[in-house]
Amino acid sequence: MDIEDIRLFLLMDENQHANHWQNVWLMGYPLSQSVVLCQHTPIEERISQIQMGFEQCGDAVMVVAHGFACNAWAEWLFQSGVDLQKRISGVILAEPDLNAWSDDDNAPINRARANFPVAWVMPNQTHINYPKSKNHAQRLGAKHLIFPKYHTLNAPLNGWQWGMSLMQDILL
Repeated sequence: MDIEDIRLFLLMDENQHANHWQNVWLMGYPLSQSVVLCQHTPIEERISQIQMGFEQCGDAVMVVAHGFACNAWAEWLFQSGVDLQKRISGVILAEPDLNAWSDDDNAPINRARANFPVAWVMPNQTHINYPKSKNHAQRLGAKHLIFPKYHTLNAPLNGWQWGMSLMQDILL
């Protein structure tokens, strides 16, 4: 599989602003697909939206989700089959919504497991519960990372170059 054949699948939180780094990626990456997700939509509908978008992505997919979309992706992952998961080359979960992430061990979101590289990226902010974040990342099988440069991933990042570098590291 050549890295140039990988489809970038962006899962976006409906609350993102127009200059969000994911929009920059969507416009700049040659093979991309996106889905906008709403936290207030029923789980089944969110899973269906992700599934429909994923089906259009081809055989090699790099998933990049932000905010609540990270949570929705984990819900989808738990429901997806092994054949679909084999198409995933890597995942970046940028700033998952910890408030919406269930603490119930039996919740589908906590039972999802990744058998491919996943980076769980949190901003460098004092109010974030890092032990909780790290625990959820470990359950999923993700590498827990703290974004080193700014206190938020929504700062004016010129397309979030650090994230692009992280994506290349995952794919290579």
